[in-house]
Amino acid sequence: METRINCGPVVIDLTADSALLCERAVTELEQFESRWAGPCAAVRVHLQVATEPAAMLAGKFLYCREMRVDKTAGGFAATCVSGAAGFYDASRHQWTLDFPIAPKTSRACEANVDDEHVEDLLELVLTTAWRESGWVPLHAGAVARNGCCAILAAPSRGGKSTLTAALLHRGWRTLGDDKILIRMQSGGAPELRGLTTQFNLDPRTSRWFREVGDLESQQPLSRWTAKRRVAAERIWGDCFVAQARPTHIVEIRRDRDPGLTRATPLSATEVLSVLLHQTVVPADAAIAKGILAVLAPSARQLNGVRLEIGEDAYSNPKTFETIEAMLA
Repeated sequence: METRINCGPVVIDLTADSALLCERAVTELEQFESRWAGPCAAVRVHLQVATEPAAMLAGKFLYCREMRVDKTAGGFAATCVSGAAGFYDASRHQWTLDFPIAPKTSRACEANVDDEHVEDLLELVLTTAWRESGWVPLHAGAVARNGCCAILAAPSRGGKSTLTAALLHRGWRTLGDDKILIRMQSGGAPELRGLTTQFNLDPRTSRWFREVGDLESQQPLSRWTAKRRVAAERIWGDCFVAQARPTHIVEIRRDRDPGLTRATPLSATEVLSVLLHQTVVPADAAIAKGILAVLAPSARQLNGVRLEIGEDAYSNPKTFETIEAMLA
């Protein structure tokens, strides 16, 4: 199986030993499918089955709960707790991803491949490629209107997509709800670029924004999440901005008070901290220095706001007034 997917400034040439592995990889990669103008770096990725799980690495380059990455003489090696592994040959711009299954290969046993670690390894592939193309990936959303562009920051399942949907409901536009790229322009101003036209929305979003339709009737994105994937343009029309200069960063914090909406300013130190928490900084001095060379000067140019919001705050029209006032 072979397919090509444009993921912003990089092109992924994907091959796989089986249709099921290819389908799973495409499902993950297609959410970042966006074609940028100009030359793009090409990265080859091959997915294959393995009868034996890989032993966990030390994680001297990157140490996460589910995955560890080491730098090698020719690139990178990564292992996941499930036994899945990835190997990057930097000279050939090629990744090989191994996923352990039962010794007798069949579609049924391939179904036991850990979806979460397919996602983790492909995210490592994309992060490495985006960095090599001069961009820093942020696990964040972004919205824009009337010269204001706000980065929306929160941990996974922290409310980025719901706040993005709320602002689109009010006529804002977006660069994406979960993943954006940032770099410094030659003039010293930060630049954001969007990657996706699809949102991963919690089914409860239908309660507050009826235009999204009945999300409960759709299939969940995976067994790891209740979210549903939707094409944002089918809901909000011409709602995307390709690039923008960020002016604000909003740290989203959920509150137990269901109706609470409270906005407070962030200090300059807090702004930088929030921005750093939206990316992964590995234990490699050269790469870490490059990331900080983008994020530190960007942080100095951003107005920071902490938004504390309750689970049902979007039912109150005054919530939108509070949010838009903080971005005025």
